[in-house]
Amino acid sequence: MVDNIDKFFKNKEYLIQLLNKYKTILNGEKFEYLESLVNLELPCINNSITDLERETLSELSIYNQIIKYNIYYYTERLLDNSDIDLNIFYHFYGSKYGFRLSAETSLTKSSRIVKIFDAVITDDMTSVDIYNSLSSDRVRKKEIIQLNKKIKSINDSFEKDSKRVLPFGMDYDYRFYNDDREDSLKMYQKALKKISSKRVLSKNDLEEIDISNIFYKLFINAYGIDDSALELDTTDYILGNSHKYMNKVKTKIMPNINLKVNNYYL
Repeated sequence: MVDNIDKFFKNKEYLIQLLNKYKTILNGEKFEYLESLVNLELPCINNSITDLERETLSELSIYNQIIKYNIYYYTERLLDNSDIDLNIFYHFYGSKYGFRLSAETSLTKSSRIVKIFDAVITDDMTSVDIYNSLSSDRVRKKEIIQLNKKIKSINDSFEKDSKRVLPFGMDYDYRFYNDDREDSLKMYQKALKKISSKRVLSKNDLEEIDISNIFYKLFINAYGIDDSALELDTTDYILGNSHKYMNKVKTKIMPNINLKVNNYYL
């Protein structure tokens, strides 16, 4: 964990002085927007500017410095009344050094961890994750239908291929293709078994849902983003977790900033 936050995030006074030097090249609206980010009047994830404007601003080094500052301090302010700390770690991401911000809590009478917020910040990209825990029989039933279709499709392909005679030399490549299909089939079958045997929600499940919903709404309201602005990115089956069976990841991709909403289904 990083103790000296100012070593990695420029302070407000520095950014204001630097921003004033850009007054001559920024129009009034853009200057006021960046100033509001420094003053933490807005989060950098918001609808105050268009993606084109955001992309243009991202060509300025000061914008990227302000984004780092805003992500950390605005999130810290949002969590102020919750007694939840925003921790910062310094890591190597791909070919660049960057920061990981993380906030989580635990249940009242359990060691179960509830994720609140994560962010990875490098020089050219910021990825933010927020979390929501849900219970939805409608979503579960739809996913059971989709899993059955995927399982049937793979089984049909096995049956079809069993009747084929492979040309000479293709058996080596086919073995790898076959292994991939078998791995996928096992994963889908395991997911289907878990989802189909869903149990009654426990007190811990209900508490997790209550906690995560509070913070999910806190961030979504602050960002000014509703579900219609998010696109389904992927569905992950959380097979190693005893109380979660699926994570539907929705995203909003903006220039230099990716927002991911992790909807955990219990």
